[in-house]
Formats: sequence, C-alpha cells, structure tokens
Amino acid sequence: MVKTGLFRKILHYSFATLVSKGLVFLILPFLTYYLLPSQYAIYSLLMFFAALMSMFYQFGLQQSLMTLYHRQHTEAEKFKLVTTIYIAIFSIATLGTVVLLIWRQSLLKFILHIPLTPQLEQIFILTVFFIIIDLFTAVTLILLNIRQDSRRFSYLALTKNLVFFLLIILGAVTQRLSLFYLFASLLVAAICSALHATNYFGKILKELKTSEQKIKLFSLPILKEVLRFGIYMLPATFAVLILQSSDRYMLNLLSPNKLQDVGIYAAAYKIGMLMSLLTSIFDLVFFPYILQQAESGRVKIMLRRLFLLYNILGGAIALLIILFSSEIFLILDSNYALGGKIVFFSVISMFLRGIFNLINLGFYILKRSRSIALGVVLGAFINLLLNYFLIPKWGMFGAGFASILAYMFIVFFNYAAVQKAFPVQYNFWFLAANIVILAFSAWINYFQISWQLLLIKVAIALVICGISGVLIMRSPKFEKFKEILLGKEIER
Repeated sequence: MVKTGLFRKILHYSFATLVSKGLVFLILPFLTYYLLPSQYAIYSLLMFFAALMSMFYQFGLQQSLMTLYHRQHTEAEKFKLVTTIYIAIFSIATLGTVVLLIWRQSLLKFILHIPLTPQLEQIFILTVFFIIIDLFTAVTLILLNIRQDSRRFSYLALTKNLVFFLLIILGAVTQRLSLFYLFASLLVAAICSALHATNYFGKILKELKTSEQKIKLFSLPILKEVLRFGIYMLPATFAVLILQSSDRYMLNLLSPNKLQDVGIYAAAYKIGMLMSLLTSIFDLVFFPYILQQAESGRVKIMLRRLFLLYNILGGAIALLIILFSSEIFLILDSNYALGGKIVFFSVISMFLRGIFNLINLGFYILKRSRSIALGVVLGAFINLLLNYFLIPKWGMFGAGFASILAYMFIVFFNYAAVQKAFPVQYNFWFLAANIVILAFSAWINYFQISWQLLLIKVAIALVICGISGVLIMRSPKFEKFKEILLGKEIER
C-alpha cells in the first residue's frame, strides 16, 4: 500500500511552525522598544507561571493521549478516550483557576518579589483566565497532531499568534502598548483561538462517533489507564519546564541586577528559541511516524538515521542563529544589546533538547514513562543547583552555563538508560563536533561588530551549510526519509 499526502502534511506543519515562530520573533522588537527590561521580565516570569500551571492542569494526560490513541481498536474507544481526558483536564483546570484567583496576591508576590500595585493584580487575573482558555487550544492541537490532521493543525496553530501580532501592531500604532495592554491582548488572542479549537473539536467528535450508539463521555477505567502512564509524565513535564524557564526566576532571586537581567536574558532566550523551529517540525512530522512503526524491524535503523539527520540540520541552523545573534540584536532596543552575546546558551540548550527528545522515543515505544521522568527530574535538580551557585557570581552567564550542563547530563543519562532496554547505536561523534563548532561560533560574537567580521561569519555559514547540504543530499542513509518526504514510502 502506497501512502500519499505526507509531503503535504510536512508543508502544513512546517508552514504553521515557521509562521507562528516568525510572528513571535517579529513581536519582539515592539516589546523591547515599548517595555523596559524590568517590564519585559514581568511578562516573561508570568508566562513561565502560565506554562507551569498549564502543565499541572494537563497532569500528564496529553502524553497519555498521544501514546494510547492509536492503540484503541475502534472509533468508539477513541471517542471515549478523548472525551474522558478532556473532562479530566478541564475539571482540574476549573478547580485550579478558583484557587489561583483566591490566592492571587500571595502568588504574585512570590513570583515577582516586588511591591504589588492594583495594575499588577489586574494583570495576574488576566493571566489566570488566559491559562485555562489557552489550555483548550493546546490540547486540541495535540489531538490534531495525533490524528495527523496537518491542515487543521496549521490553521489553529496560527490563530493565536496571528491575532496577538495584529493586536501588538495596533497597540504600537496607537501608542497604547503597555504591560496591561500586552496581557489583555494575550487573553483576546487566546479566546479567538479557543473558539477556533471548539469548532475543530466538535468535528473530531463527530468523525469518531460513526454510529448512533450512545457512548459514555467519561470512563473511570480509561482514566485509570491513562493516569498509569501520565502520572509519571507530570514530574517529567514539570522538570522540562524548570529546565526551560526557571533560570529567569532564579535570576530574579539571585542576580545582582534582578529584573534587569531577567529581561535581557529572556529576550536572548526568545531569539535562541528560533532553534525550536527545527525541533518542532521533527516532533510533529517524524515522531508520530516512528511511533506508528514501533513494531517494525527497521525502527532502530530509522532512529539512528533520524538522529544523524537532526545533528546535520540542527547543527547548521544553530550555527546560523549563533553566528548572527549580535546582528539580530541590532534591531532591538539598545537596553537589550548584551543579549546578543548570550543567545548561544539558549540555542545550544534547545539543540540538546532535540537530541534528548529523539533518544526518548525508545522509551515511548516501550511505554516506559518512568524512565523518561527520572533523567529529566535529575537534570532539573542539577540545573537549579548550578543556578544557585553560578548566578550570584556570574549572573546571566551562570544561568546559561547551568542550562547547557543540565541538558548535557539528561542526554547522556537517558542514552545510557535507554540502551539497556532498547539499544540503538547512535553516532555521538556528530553531536560532539556540533558542540565544538557552536562554541567557536559563540566566541566570534565577542569581537566588535564590523563589515570584515560579517564577511567572515558569512563565509563560515556558507561552508558549514554547504557541507550539511551535501551530506544530506548525497548520503544513501537518508533515502528512506526522502521517500517519506515525497510520500512514496511503502508499507511492508
């Protein structure tokens, strides 16, 4: 049987990812122009809190949905799985929202460590409602990706960021772009996106309910089954969030410059998140394919080659971002200029996170969520410990090195663990070479910007990207992926 349409799906996913991330990048110059670093720090810290609460509300159930959906034998079973998980998530979220509103003043003091004002309290209330409303979009996107409905996924993924971008432009044009306006815009964008998600969710339920037979919307046995997998993913997801964002909170606690450092570091991290363009596409396109091939005898070969492909592509993209990070920061307000020298921390961290995700596919195939959680939790603990010791002396640089070292630990810890149960001989020489090259490219940014330096950077970028292109296009190892991309791969 010949599979068709996969190339179109990849285009959908790539388009949605590129445009969504691109809009976030285009918003950044407006935010850095209208907001001081200390104000941008407040935005970043509250977004960290929002991500933390969203993760807690989902309670690991979204990973259970991803793992168990295709293991259901009938459409009715899939229907019941989906509705049970949605009901569980939003029951938890509703209770959590009430608690957050009641304890809002204490929580806000704990998050920001600054004197409260009525406007800050209003901003926190907007954030609380944004969390629960945006949650519906987030879970629906996961469901669309599981069903490989790339067209609807791409449309929904764009909705929130596009509305938010338009509102930011409107605020800049009308000179009303303040911290309160920023959070109000986030809430409006989340509402528009949730309405869009509601339409798609209704269509999915209609497609799954193929008969007139009445199906229970909630099943306690199903909830117990998904919790057996999802409960271990909760600490893992929490730990990943700690790895991604807790450094900003620790900077606010321990750095001599407090919110000033948080704002600059957060802006640099946002630029570095351009690396997540590739990791997101890999997650959306190749991960569902690998999980569907879990019983195939070729799955280990596919994993090795996917690991190599990511190293080649990811190394080239990471190099480009790091090489030109100082030039990128020229478009931001001068208050954030130092951020150009520390972008490499987030880029390398995101690159290593992609490696970690690939290695963990072995655990997903074996349905061993506890194994995934252990390495990430240990890595998060190491990250917090390193932040505690490094930030007081080195500030933003201490936070950046703590992030890279923690991700490196997780990569090698999880590799050692997965080898015992699901041995895949990954080629780590490519990873080592990438780290060395990326560290060298980061060092170049500490020279003063000049046209001669720019020419050197362009020459380095052309050489590395040329080598990467030749390796991918000429190597027979990637023929299978080329067939997948073109929709020609044949199921055997």
